[in-house]
Amino acid sequence: MSTLIIDLETVGFDSDNQDSLSPYKGQIVSLGLFDLERELGSVYFVSKNKDDVFSDDSFSYKPRDEKELLEDFWDSVREYDVVVSFNGRAFDIPFLYIRSIALGVKPSIEIARQRYVTKQQCPYHVDLFDEFSFYGSVTKKPSLQSLCEAFGIDNPKLAMRGEDVTETFLEKKTKEIAKYNGRDVLAIVSLYQKWLINLAPKSFINTLEMI
Repeated sequence: MSTLIIDLETVGFDSDNQDSLSPYKGQIVSLGLFDLERELGSVYFVSKNKDDVFSDDSFSYKPRDEKELLEDFWDSVREYDVVVSFNGRAFDIPFLYIRSIALGVKPSIEIARQRYVTKQQCPYHVDLFDEFSFYGSVTKKPSLQSLCEAFGIDNPKLAMRGEDVTETFLEKKTKEIAKYNGRDVLAIVSLYQKWLINLAPKSFINTLEMI
């Protein structure tokens, strides 16, 4: 079994925070990936300075343009049995597909669009927003921040929030966005581990054990 945690940071073409939510009006400026089993992470971030390579205990940070970032993603993701995101079904996955089409990058696999993991086939896509909102059943939908607070996970939103990304990008502080992206990924890693132990359907667990 191999598991890839993913998370994106985006900005609008017109520096509008609302446009940053649309794959038709925005671009990806940072992509965080974490191999759960190997405990290895990479963050690909948009930077014109190709010498902006750096690392920390969890990630290697690598400057790219957006097309290169997408090529790296599709080259990596085809090796995995499970892709994990937070709100990926509505945000990350559409962004990856639409921006790939726009930039002429061919997706290497089809990431499951089916909402329920019990109805998916390998490679699976576990959207933790769907899982922790019980597929829309809860009255107030959880944010990544609220789930971190509820479960005692380090909150990635203390130093920066999603709405700060556009301004930070305009200030050309791309390394700060990359590090923020990495913190988001680590929060999703911790959240996935809690879901896997406590809430994951038995049929999903059984399937993973057979892979």
